[in-house]
Amino acid sequence: DHQGNEPIDLRHYEAIGGLDQALSLHADEAYDELPEARRKLAEQIFKCLTEKGPDNREIRRPLTVRDLCAVTEAEEPEVIAIIEAFRRPGRSFLMPPAEVVLTAKSLIDISHESLIRNWKRLKEWVDDEAKSAATYRRLAETATLYYQGQAGPWRDPDLSLALRWRDHVGPNVAWARRYHPGFEAAMSFLEKSLAAREA
Repeated sequence: DHQGNEPIDLRHYEAIGGLDQALSLHADEAYDELPEARRKLAEQIFKCLTEKGPDNREIRRPLTVRDLCAVTEAEEPEVIAIIEAFRRPGRSFLMPPAEVVLTAKSLIDISHESLIRNWKRLKEWVDDEAKSAATYRRLAETATLYYQGQAGPWRDPDLSLALRWRDHVGPNVAWARRYHPGFEAAMSFLEKSLAAREA
């Protein structure tokens, strides 16, 4: 009887509707255990660790704890607490493995591509992040043209949408760096566009 040697979790996953769905449920379980106040931070961390590639496929994007803190504007112990929730034994969604002690320099990575493909919540976050990045890139590119005298200030509806995006996402320079270097110029262009609209 070879069944005894088979890892129980695999059979268990298949019994409740296949690996894909089980993975999504298992990851949701980790997310749902987080205190309400920490869930937004978990979302920000996972958005940092994944990216939509040029071919529209989701890809892993490892970052250090220090970089995660810079983008999320959260303290190191808070960021580490979230990572721990997703990498404890029996739940190895994030690397390095649970026995490795985390420091500011630890490189955090999603352990399985399959998590990105199958965790529904993460797919939604990645789509959301891609839209946010596209808005920012367009803003930063227009700002570059504006300061070269090749574009005018934004008007509505572009301006209203961009302001809503800024207030909702609260972008900062550490976040923006991965998409376009001109963060300060983009934000001041937005302010100038707003002033022009109100004038």
